[in-house]
Amino acid sequence: MSVMSLTAVLAALLVAGLFVVEAAPNKRSSKCDDGWTYNENTHKCYKLFKEHILWSMAAINCRYEGADQVAIHSEEENRFVQEMAKGEPPIWLGFAIFNGKFREWSDLSTSDYTNWHDGQNPPFDHGQMCTKMQEDGKWRISCCKKITSYICMKKVE
Repeated sequence: MSVMSLTAVLAALLVAGLFVVEAAPNKRSSKCDDGWTYNENTHKCYKLFKEHILWSMAAINCRYEGADQVAIHSEEENRFVQEMAKGEPPIWLGFAIFNGKFREWSDLSTSDYTNWHDGQNPPFDHGQMCTKMQEDGKWRISCCKKITSYICMKKVE
């Protein structure tokens, strides 16, 4: 094979390779947007926000992201969120009570799983109270006017 033939073959391979490289970025390797983490079990995307803000501001920021504050419905999901928050101070969860009556997740889903620090659902009789996850994965009630980091979650589109 002559040098010119070899050069032509290499040039053709290089051009073909460039087209393959150009095409690759258009294919999404993840089901979530950049910065979000996919959970195979829940089929949702999660993102930790390290800024320390009020519970109500976390709810607003999550909505701005097209998401809700994290709602936890299983032990596996609790571990997943705990792992995401590793090294952070307690994080806001989307569970709150208002006017001593309404206990619900901010995405309005059913409260079908809990992981309270003492194993019991605390009596929310102090007006508006919100929930934080401790580093050990246990939940505690907290004044909603405190500031901490938070996790948002959203359905896969």
